[in-house]
Amino acid sequence: MLTWLYGRNPAWDGPYDLITDPNGILDLPQGFSYHTLERSGDPMTDGHRMPPLPDGMGCFSAPDGSWILMRNHEIHAGSPADPSFAYDGERGGGVSRVIVDPDTGQRLASNMVLTGTSRNCAGGITPRGWLSCEETDEPDHGYVFLCDTEAQTLQKPQPIPTLGRFPHEAAAFDPDSGITYLTEDVPSGAIYRHVPEFPDRPFIGRLEALKLKGDPSADLSTGRTVHDRFSIDWVAIDDPDAKTMATRQQAQKKGAAVFSRGEGIWFDNRQVFIVSTDGGPAGSGQIYRLDITPAGEADQLTLIAQAEDDASLRNPDNITVAPWGDSLSLMTAVHPT
Repeated sequence: MLTWLYGRNPAWDGPYDLITDPNGILDLPQGFSYHTLERSGDPMTDGHRMPPLPDGMGCFSAPDGSWILMRNHEIHAGSPADPSFAYDGERGGGVSRVIVDPDTGQRLASNMVLTGTSRNCAGGITPRGWLSCEETDEPDHGYVFLCDTEAQTLQKPQPIPTLGRFPHEAAAFDPDSGITYLTEDVPSGAIYRHVPEFPDRPFIGRLEALKLKGDPSADLSTGRTVHDRFSIDWVAIDDPDAKTMATRQQAQKKGAAVFSRGEGIWFDNRQVFIVSTDGGPAGSGQIYRLDITPAGEADQLTLIAQAEDDASLRNPDNITVAPWGDSLSLMTAVHPT
């Protein structure tokens, strides 16, 4: 059984009404506080200014114990931070990096890492670096970019074509197998995985889409009940660069399941948690759990949360798993009871 916390059941003891922030920035419950690291337009230590529209972010540990925050900027048209390092000279998206002292919360340094990309939304943490996802399928865009967490200056863009060209939202990496799981933020999207040829070369391999066994082209956004469980298969995407046909159309031609706006995704202990932002009878969201097996031969998908109305769950977005096992999406927690 699952309980949706916050709103129906508070996720912590004590008062949780919001207290008005006199600075007009962020209202928080009693006992909570925030610290501003940087504002859009502030000068960074590499001489560039922090871009606007920060979005998905990943936190890494630096060798000296400091925290490295890799920060996406979901910008479409605009000027890159430096045209000589731009993936596209007419796009202003990218990734910045900020180093934080974990004891004081103060910014130690910051710099641009990637520029000239489009609509960098969410991403994923891997041992190889930060995966920054473009949420678009405009020509020559819609890729996942690998970003070096140690880079103190702008780097040459590193798109990963085999992860597919489509409106990406987020990525979840399995460090044991090297498989990357991917969401697609469109109303009739697919859920993908990238299987490497060799685990030590995780971004060279094949792209596949999730399909329900015995139920081809299933629409998972409707007609489902919490605890529904499905055996799944994976179908190959023959043209991951979408030169001739969108990847989701290729997937659906082979019977792949349809998800309504796949957004957050997170890997934890042989499980992958997947958010469908608009799924469910109320159109207000679903959360699925994928239980994976070593070769994917017996993977199982379970619906673990679903909005029957806006009071229970409202359009969850990105998701993470807390150390104590809860799945956290925005200010909603889903936990086993």
